Amino acid sequence: MTLTRSRLRSEIDALLADIKARQQVIVNHTELWGEGLQVDPQAQGYLACLLDIGDHRVCASPGLHRESWRYAGEGYYICETCRRIAV
Repeated sequence: MTLTRSRLRSEIDALLADIKARQQVIVNHTELWGEGLQVDPQAQGYLACLLDIGDHRVCASPGLHRESWRYAGEGYYICETCRRIAV
């Protein structure tokens, strides 16, 4: 099944909301620091992409990194610090 862009965005937003609600930290695309959330293979792919591009929604330390965020369009920011760390 092919996901539309809006459906994919919705899926990613739901995953990130669940992670945030459980007060978890994304360590890498297969590991979360916290309790109780298992990441399925499709979600791992989403997280890997977000981490690779440095999406601000998966920034490990928004308070400290905010100065390195740059606008990427459509309401999204890239955290250059996280992006460098991911490489």
